[in-house]
This record gives sequence, structure tokens and C-alpha cells, in this order.
Amino acid sequence: MIRTAGVPEGRVLQTQLALFAAINGFVSLQLSGFFDVVGNADDVFEQILQGAVTAAVLNS
Repeated sequence: MIRTAGVPEGRVLQTQLALFAAINGFVSLQLSGFFDVVGNADDVFEQILQGAVTAAVLNS
């Protein structure tokens, strides 16, 4: 998925690790019920994906 989003080969692993960390944090918040109180989990998840890929492509 990351390669098909235009992330340069030299940044694929770094992007994978950053995305894993962000998703891991997201899942922890989801399991704790955080999003039940503060907002839409789907919007946050979409922002995580867009942010990780955009940062990797722009910083290449």
C-alpha cells in the first residue's frame, strides 16, 4: 500500500514504522473508549493514513 501511494523506496520502512506507531496508538485509544467521548474514530483514522503518506512523499 505504501509503495503504491508514491512513497520513495528509501522512505518505505520509515513510513511503515511511523504508520504502525500511529495505528497502534489509535487502536489503544479506540479500545479505551476514547472516541466514544471525543469524536469520530473514522475521521481520525483517515487523517492518520493521509498524514503518514503525505509526509513521506513530501519529505522525499
